[in-house]
Amino acid sequence: MEAIVGVAVEVGLQQFKEAMIEGINRGSLEGQQMREIQIHLDYMLAFLRDADSKEESHSSQHQLLVKQIRELAHHIEDYIHRYVCTCAYCRRDGVSKLKKIYGFLKNMVTCSHLNQSDLKIFMSTMTTISDACRRYTDNNSVARSWYDCRGDALLLEEAELVGIDRPKAELKNLIYSVFGSPVFKVICVVGMGGSGKSTLVNCAYNDPTVKKNFDYHIWITVSESLKVEEVNTLLLDAIRQLGIGIQQQHPPQAAAELKKVLCDFLQTKKYIVVLDDMWKSTVWDSIKYAFPQNQFSRVVITTRSRNIIRAEVNTALYQMKLLSDKESWTLFCRKAFASTASSCPPHLKKISKSILKRCEGLPLAIAIIGGALGTKGDDIQEWERFSRSLGAELGDDGDNSYLNLISITKLLSLSYYDLRPDLQRCFLYLSIFPEDYVIEKMRLIRLWVAEEFVQERMGLTIEEVAEGYLIELVNRSLIQVAATTVDNKIKTCRIHDLWRELILSKSKEQSFVAIVSEQEQRQQQQQHSNNASTKYHVRRMAVHSFINNVEIMESHNFKGLRSLLMIRSSIDDFPINSILMQSSQHFNLLKVLHLRGANLDNFPDEVFNLRHLKYLSMRDTQVTTVPKSIGRLGELQTLDLKKTNVTQLPIEILGLKQLRHLLIYRYEMMADRFYVDTFGFEAPYAIGCLVKMQKLCCIEAGESRGIKTVKEIGKLSQLRRLGITKLKQEDGKELCSSLEKLSHLSSLSINSIDNNETIDLNHNMPNFPQFLRNLSLRGHLLDIPPFISSLNSLVRVYLRWSRLDTNPLLVFQDLPSLVQLHLENAYIGDELVFQVGSFKLLKKLTIESLENLKLVKVEDGALPCLQKLLFRKCNSMKELPLDLVNLLTLKVLEAYDMSNEFVRDGKDKKKAKHWSVYHIHRIAIR
Repeated sequence: MEAIVGVAVEVGLQQFKEAMIEGINRGSLEGQQMREIQIHLDYMLAFLRDADSKEESHSSQHQLLVKQIRELAHHIEDYIHRYVCTCAYCRRDGVSKLKKIYGFLKNMVTCSHLNQSDLKIFMSTMTTISDACRRYTDNNSVARSWYDCRGDALLLEEAELVGIDRPKAELKNLIYSVFGSPVFKVICVVGMGGSGKSTLVNCAYNDPTVKKNFDYHIWITVSESLKVEEVNTLLLDAIRQLGIGIQQQHPPQAAAELKKVLCDFLQTKKYIVVLDDMWKSTVWDSIKYAFPQNQFSRVVITTRSRNIIRAEVNTALYQMKLLSDKESWTLFCRKAFASTASSCPPHLKKISKSILKRCEGLPLAIAIIGGALGTKGDDIQEWERFSRSLGAELGDDGDNSYLNLISITKLLSLSYYDLRPDLQRCFLYLSIFPEDYVIEKMRLIRLWVAEEFVQERMGLTIEEVAEGYLIELVNRSLIQVAATTVDNKIKTCRIHDLWRELILSKSKEQSFVAIVSEQEQRQQQQQHSNNASTKYHVRRMAVHSFINNVEIMESHNFKGLRSLLMIRSSIDDFPINSILMQSSQHFNLLKVLHLRGANLDNFPDEVFNLRHLKYLSMRDTQVTTVPKSIGRLGELQTLDLKKTNVTQLPIEILGLKQLRHLLIYRYEMMADRFYVDTFGFEAPYAIGCLVKMQKLCCIEAGESRGIKTVKEIGKLSQLRRLGITKLKQEDGKELCSSLEKLSHLSSLSINSIDNNETIDLNHNMPNFPQFLRNLSLRGHLLDIPPFISSLNSLVRVYLRWSRLDTNPLLVFQDLPSLVQLHLENAYIGDELVFQVGSFKLLKKLTIESLENLKLVKVEDGALPCLQKLLFRKCNSMKELPLDLVNLLTLKVLEAYDMSNEFVRDGKDKKKAKHWSVYHIHRIAIR
């Protein structure tokens, strides 16, 4: 129901309010009815909030009423959405306010969807249900304030490591147990969901002493739904991680061929392979011969079943253990109080111990409960209320038996119901993604915003609020961080299997998301055969795979569809054109159309009838042109055409005044497989009128229009990320003037028109964006731009083809936030010296194609945090700098395409012994 109010207030915007107020003032029927609708909405919203907070205690009659309200909610949402959107011209510039209101109300009456007869029936139904809600509404429900944790550290990773030392040592000993003899070993780590199997294995897998004993390392996540005939995906993943080049064939290679490729490559190597979360023994049987039984090699499998590996020679079992009382308390306090046990207020200690006892040492349960309590402050009444709910979930009989799957599901449900409505919707939305799917942070945020799940807050962009939602869900242990950026920001995330099962169930129950997959379609076929009249109402449809287009059309009711998403990019034969054509009459309220990876070479004409579309992605398709009809999508916020062949936009794009994210660029690999070129798009001259733009990548300055284009950029004052290609030297002064106006800019990428063209940024810019975090410059530089030395927020710097004759390190060495530096053909000198105490936070350093470079010297105290160092194509270097060994934090040292002398020096046995120091995990020289 909160979604309904979100539509009325957020989507309807000022036109809805003005029309309703005008209707009430005039005494018109429409105005009176809209006022009544708002009153009924308030009652039903309060009722559903109460239902969500105490669902386990409701009677069947009460639950039936909840179901009726949810169904009515869909009709209300459609009604209000049409009410707001029928008069589309009201948003046009140049139309008087009075005329907008008059036209709005006139269209309200004449719209076929909103005739008076239907409206009276609708109002009668709403009144009946609303009256019932009044009798159940809990007026004493506690309102929750918005939890702003954007500045929180990623506590999840730290918290998960509580109590890891003992099992890690035991697992390492198991791995080492046969290092003294030439025996291949398969080790199964067994435990229930949430016991920390993957976390434990990951810690052992990345331990320096383990890493050093193997030449190659492979980590593969196995999907529960994986079929034996689909093992090619696992084998290809292993081949990719090993860097083996294979010839792509159509159709793809058979599993037998891929297994032979792997087996031949690993035949003489020492390797460790992790197969994470394996459910079926048949999967292991189908791939085990790809991994030869070499001396000292290991296969580690995490699984919930002891029977995953049949009785075989050289297998070992490790059973996961629960956390001790002390470890449980430490984890609980870190999640509940974001600190140590000493932070637990004395008046909460007794109830905390009582709550913790019920989690019985299971890490996932402790993290979930602690994360939920962490949002309640130190109000003991709130804690006691939560404790009573926990008792209802798990029982109060004092049973100390190990938590079974049903108990864990109840714990998950309790934490889910503890979320406020907007977070519940955001969390449920994750059900659109398949099992083990890695979710890009910004993609998820843009989808949340387009779906209108996120409430605006003063002083923040809607995307910043959404990022706060994501971090809160992470800190509650509801979402797992899959990968972070070099400065420890969330890059990708995923959802735990147990959580996914819960939200899939909730989504289906609430008609929130319908999944189109082979498994779901088979179930629907069976149900449809039992009841031919069954139609599944769909608000959002996510396509993972499919069997038959006709089955989709016959089994679903698309009326009121809000989102259509193709999630798997490998669904080449999904008939999207046919779906859109056959269901176009039902798609008129569509807000999200996600066709990433679809088999398309042009825009389907039906797309341009979707007047309320906010998010359109055709990334990874073969689309080459954007039709003029794009101008009809006046509500569009995100247009994602990344990795397509689009190179130009029509002037009609300037009519998309709501556009916030414009992504049109592709990368092309040059003959040298390490070299990537970026291609953007040519925009209309007046692109500066799109004043809500936050991300613009990548716009071409071009041959003849560069100055005009970069001048327009200065009008986009809300830009956060900007990418420019084909810049010329004479465009520099105007570009600098524009950049000064972009005070919110956090990421800037500039590519010159060719590698010999100078990028001229050496102009006085006292107001250059001070919060810039990412800077990439490709092109000749006469000198390092002077403004860089003052950028205290700068995290990443990429310099390519700069060909500076002065040492660039002198400018960057004292930047307080710099963690990554990439120098590619950036310096023509023969020596790089990292001075005493310089680059205090740098973690990753790449030195590439510095043809004249002979010497790299690291003075005492320099690069104290460096973790990865890469040399490539520095052909004048003849030997490895020995003082790099003093970098005690260095984990990875790689050198590729270097001179023969350098390679011989690096592989010299005497020097190799010198380099085989404890702290370096990986040394690769070739």
